[in-house]
Amino acid sequence: MIKKICYCRKVQRIAAVVLIICSILVLFAANHYMPFKMDDEWYATNLVTGLPVSSFSDIWESQVWHFFHWGGRSIAHGLLQATLWAGQGAADWINVGAAVLLVCLICVLADTKDWYHKLLALGFLIVLNINWSQTLLWQSGAANYLYMTVWILLFLFCYFRTLEWPDKKKLPGIAIWIAPLGLFAGWSNENMGPAVLIGTSLIMLFVWKRERRFPLWMAVGNLFCLAGCAFLILAPGNFVRNTEAVTQTEGMGILWRAFLRGFSVANGLFYYLLYPMLLVVFLIFIYCVVLGKKLRRTDWLCLMMAVLSWGAMALSPHYPDRAAFGTMVLCVIPAVHMFARIQAEREAFCLPAYGVVFMVWLGGMFPLCTYICQMIGWIR
Repeated sequence: MIKKICYCRKVQRIAAVVLIICSILVLFAANHYMPFKMDDEWYATNLVTGLPVSSFSDIWESQVWHFFHWGGRSIAHGLLQATLWAGQGAADWINVGAAVLLVCLICVLADTKDWYHKLLALGFLIVLNINWSQTLLWQSGAANYLYMTVWILLFLFCYFRTLEWPDKKKLPGIAIWIAPLGLFAGWSNENMGPAVLIGTSLIMLFVWKRERRFPLWMAVGNLFCLAGCAFLILAPGNFVRNTEAVTQTEGMGILWRAFLRGFSVANGLFYYLLYPMLLVVFLIFIYCVVLGKKLRRTDWLCLMMAVLSWGAMALSPHYPDRAAFGTMVLCVIPAVHMFARIQAEREAFCLPAYGVVFMVWLGGMFPLCTYICQMIGWIR
């Protein structure tokens, strides 16, 4: 009987690895057929001279100009210009690598090593994503949302690890590399940076209450995250863009503008984030009410940061659907954790759970394959 169980698990693991390899190939093909377009054409040039980017000095010059004249996302747009300079093929593989790394980080933060849960996380990234093409495939969107969410989860991993697994060995050299990681996490997106700053501050508070101290690196990372948020939000270029946005709404009454801002936030909740929210509520009901389990503090922190990152968009004159990507990822982490624990808690649920994972994965692969077929010309 034991041999049979071991054999079944081995077959399941091999099947999961095969499906993951297929997923990587599909992701690469979808990226390959997504051309550089729209904002890509502008960022592929030196923003000062208008000539194609040909060196790192061009990127530096462009981002200095961008910081003072058009916006504060210097890290994201610097990475964007570097990938555009590298060319379509390199950018495609970088996007695929970033997506795979994001899936792995979600599973690490969800405390699961099961290969099938990586398939589940990948499926969620597409099924629950209101605009998967512009956050996973389009180069400007990938740099702003996919890449920056990877930096954010790498930063959160260090803090989650100390909170949930305090007995684990200290990460080597963390006192040095936590500074740039915190800077990148804070200097990510206008709604995600402040949410992560508050989340890591609360983790420091929890660690202090437990141990009456916290490691110096936590304070360093938090301060650099604060600095990143300041550079992002207070960039002079943001005020230039906000002036243009105010000009577009000039003549509108304050009540009408308040209504439009409220509608934008409600649109984010009931349209962009409806399915992630319903998934989390359903799993909380099963996990906490039916099974009587308690969520981890890190799960509550993820959900709190998701709420903060959604609510922060009330301060923005625009709430594009792409901006919901990071919020969605923060919802996926506790969802994958609860799913994994439910599966482990109820043996009878194991087989149906694999079916659920397979269907979610198929749901993610289907739109990607449809897009590829449309670009090839098989579907019109």
